[in-house]
Amino acid sequence: MSTAAEQQSLAPQEGVQAYWQLHGLEVYIQDAAQLLLGSTPSCSRGTSGSSSSSATFMAEYLSSVVSGQHVLWRHYAYVAGTHHNRKVFLACARRMLAPTAAAGRLSMGDVHSLLLLLCPDFPLGGVKNCWSAAVALQAWADAAKQQQPPLQQQDCEELVQLQVFLQCFEVTFFFEQYLMALRVQAFNRDKQCMGLVQLDAVIAAAEQQLSLKGWPVPAGRLVRRCIATASRAATYPDFAFVELIKALCSNQELVLHVRQELAATAASAAAAAAANSAGLRPDTSRSRSSSGCGSSDSSQDGDQISAAARQQQQQQQQWPGTASTRDPAAAAAASSGAARSGMQSAGSAGRPWK
Repeated sequence: MSTAAEQQSLAPQEGVQAYWQLHGLEVYIQDAAQLLLGSTPSCSRGTSGSSSSSATFMAEYLSSVVSGQHVLWRHYAYVAGTHHNRKVFLACARRMLAPTAAAGRLSMGDVHSLLLLLCPDFPLGGVKNCWSAAVALQAWADAAKQQQPPLQQQDCEELVQLQVFLQCFEVTFFFEQYLMALRVQAFNRDKQCMGLVQLDAVIAAAEQQLSLKGWPVPAGRLVRRCIATASRAATYPDFAFVELIKALCSNQELVLHVRQELAATAASAAAAAAANSAGLRPDTSRSRSSSGCGSSDSSQDGDQISAAARQQQQQQQQWPGTASTRDPAAAAAASSGAARSGMQSAGSAGRPWK
């Protein structure tokens, strides 16, 4: 057994480790180190002045993280690596894809192609995880308006409005770690619930474990309310995992909570970007992201999307499946063949609910 003195000496170390894990700092330090070594030869050779240049680079990099200028056009592993990155990406996606709402309803391939403009290797599985919920919400919205025309199809795909898709995408991408824990531990291979008792135990364990790692967890009462909606039974329901996703994405209190979190992230990023502009604005070109969701100038949306499209065209060799559409509106109006091409581009990298 350790003595009291040893326990006191270990306490600060455990506190530092918990802080690093809670905020995902290891992801940022590793990414910054890789970018620094790849862009500054003098640092790898250890020449004079490397210490000051490294410190300047780290300051610029961390400033870009705080101001939300670090996730666009980066690899999916980095975008999804921390909760902060996910929130910034979702806020940027809603803001930059908003002009495509006027293009009408979109297919799964259309929305995947749009996301590829922001993240060149975004997996198709990330779209599949919420697509059934988006289709269901669109059908419910049509029924509520008493407009029930024959189901529109595009290559046997249902079409949904962009706002409906974003609502479901934000919930599933925001809580993906939590939902994956429930899927793996409380549902069988056929994606059927293995019982309320086991599901309730998994919920309690996930709340404790994920909170310590900095991942968001929805309120337990909301989750249990959605479980009741999905199961429509009191004990040991036999319902599919997709029904739980539909219930979560349609829960207005949960949707509002996610939107408030994203709005707070965008406001914080805008404040940090304004502070950088007022003083010494850092050059974030080394972090491969020159614009983010912190800017409030809506006139830059088209330029940002065009820059993303141009960068994708330059990276065709590196990302052979990336869509080559120049702007979101064109991607939304693309033909069904182009949509299928966009769907197949990241199929091998997809991460659907297993």
